[in-house]
Amino acid sequence: MHFSFVVEDGKVTENSPIVVTVPESYDCPNFIAGESLFDFLCLGYQRGYFALGMLATEKCLAALSSADWQPKTDSDYAVGYGVDEHQQTLLNFLIEKLGLSPWKDLKRRFRRLQKLYLGSSD
Repeated sequence: MHFSFVVEDGKVTENSPIVVTVPESYDCPNFIAGESLFDFLCLGYQRGYFALGMLATEKCLAALSSADWQPKTDSDYAVGYGVDEHQQTLLNFLIEKLGLSPWKDLKRRFRRLQKLYLGSSD
């Protein structure tokens, strides 16, 4: 998994969208994961950022969108849907210091970003 910025007008700014590239997602390896760096950091509010490698799945969007969603299998933990105590401490630090808040209506917003920046119909 790789992270990058969308270059607009030949430059990267604090409002440049964030791209997550998942090489294993052969058909569609790129996903817009925030309209800015701050927005991207807010996407990780519930689960952090390791799970973003699974952005192509509905399960990932469900996990990212709810504090109540809980991992059920070892593979859920393996792909980053579970957050251990250390990870939660780091997330809490980011939330407090940067004033992060979770995305509202995450699935709809995620799909809107894909369509807006990538022309995706999903």
